[in-house]
Amino acid sequence: MAILESGQRRAGAGHQQRSARDARAWSGLDDAISLTEVHMNPDPREAIALLRYRIVAEATNPRLTPAERGQQVRELASQPYDHQDGSSWTYSRGTLDRWVQAYRDHGLDGLRPPPRADLGVVRRHPELLEEACQLRLELPGRSAVQIGAILKARHGIHLPERTIREHLHRRGLHRAALAGQPRAFGRFEAERPNERWIGDVLVGPFVPFPRVQRSQRAYLWVLVDDFSRLLIHGRWLPDQNTRAGQEVLRAAIQRRGLPTVLYTDNGRHTRPLHSNAAVPSLASVWSTVGRIDRKAEANRNGY
Repeated sequence: MAILESGQRRAGAGHQQRSARDARAWSGLDDAISLTEVHMNPDPREAIALLRYRIVAEATNPRLTPAERGQQVRELASQPYDHQDGSSWTYSRGTLDRWVQAYRDHGLDGLRPPPRADLGVVRRHPELLEEACQLRLELPGRSAVQIGAILKARHGIHLPERTIREHLHRRGLHRAALAGQPRAFGRFEAERPNERWIGDVLVGPFVPFPRVQRSQRAYLWVLVDDFSRLLIHGRWLPDQNTRAGQEVLRAAIQRRGLPTVLYTDNGRHTRPLHSNAAVPSLASVWSTVGRIDRKAEANRNGY
């Protein structure tokens, strides 16, 4: 048997020790890599559940009485909470109460948001967003909720309101932008006299003037021919009601004949003039809310 001197080592021993150390080092490195990979790809629903638990953790203590828990939740609802994207949110007491109860019933799983039932709908049906754009252009005042209801009724597919709103905003079709666009209306549309009469009521001064205790507001009722700009009839009256409008319309027909179309606003004092009881053969047209294309014709002509 060979005897080794001091300072000498058996051949191969150092290599075996280095191999063992390297194996242990690589094993730890592999674990670190696997842990890093798991940390970099978290479940979004689990991240939301952890955020909700961080907010309501103090109120989930089982030792709290109902009164103490209510006071704790009110304090939590009065302060903002920072999110990972840099935004700050506050939550109502009803929302926090719901989270506390969900955690007490189901633990952390109760705080997970439910999976979306409409996931992938837009990718499978991109034509729905184009139809939503057409519906907004057809009626700019139509809301995203109304557009979603129309698409649901037509195709049986629910499109989230937020998805519709964001798509319309990206396309420049949000209501604020459409409302700011100037509208072009034809200046004259009638092709002959008595084809269209335009009626309006102008608010006048108090009579007698200066105003005294028994003064009454005077209203000027006018009917203008859209083709010739002729003032068919006008009358100052103390009332702004249906009877006053009928008197002015009757006098105008007696003077100039029967028009084809009578155009007024949609007020409660002029709307009854369009009934068949007033003039059976008279076509009725009135302006809609938010459109003043022909409504103030008498004002623009200085009557």
